[in-house]
Amino acid sequence: MRYVKIRSEWLGHSDCSTCQVRSDALFSVLDQADIEPIACKLDDLSFPASSVVFHQGALPDAVYTVREGAIKLIRYLANGDRRIVGVLKPGDLAGLEAFSDEPYSCSGITLGEVRACRIPSSLICSLAEKNEALRRRIFEKYQAALRESGAWLSELAAGSGSARVRMARLLLRLRRSNSCDEVFRFGVEDLGAMLGISVETASRVLAALKRENVLGPASRGQFHFSADLSALERIAAG
Repeated sequence: MRYVKIRSEWLGHSDCSTCQVRSDALFSVLDQADIEPIACKLDDLSFPASSVVFHQGALPDAVYTVREGAIKLIRYLANGDRRIVGVLKPGDLAGLEAFSDEPYSCSGITLGEVRACRIPSSLICSLAEKNEALRRRIFEKYQAALRESGAWLSELAAGSGSARVRMARLLLRLRRSNSCDEVFRFGVEDLGAMLGISVETASRVLAALKRENVLGPASRGQFHFSADLSALERIAAG
């Protein structure tokens, strides 16, 4: 496995009261009186594009709430191959292994610039001992991660549809948020790794979607496409 130095910029302590993903975040069940005493322990971090947030096999001591951008979860296999097993978007929680003292099961790599809140797992466990609502929220995050993992297997795996159908399903899952018509833009190598298809096939399917105006053009340096969501849904239905 190739290790890369983790790079991040500390932007200060996180301010939960102004967080744009507060309603989806782990601490959404805490009121301001609960958050004020712990604010000095929450780190607001900025990661550049294509940087490592956490390494597969490392022992975690924190979880991360994605505030802006996306993190791809990459699992490296013994034979040197890699598999992209998920994508974390704003409001998602990364590093759930920290709650079970297990090593990270995959590496988290940023797509474009990412802003994330780092929360020490010891802090969460301490709060959860006294707060039933937070314990339920942790369980909800586990359940959401399991549902997402199951959806990746059932909707995107080979055998569940043509490459074109699965590409449409994947792009729908890569939607930036429920309130916009943009999807995160991955390279064809990543798309192929997600769907288990060749780079050539991924490139051909993506080019066809652009010709059909299902996907709009992306400017150099941008990490998202505009998309015709209705058209993607029709294709995804098979």
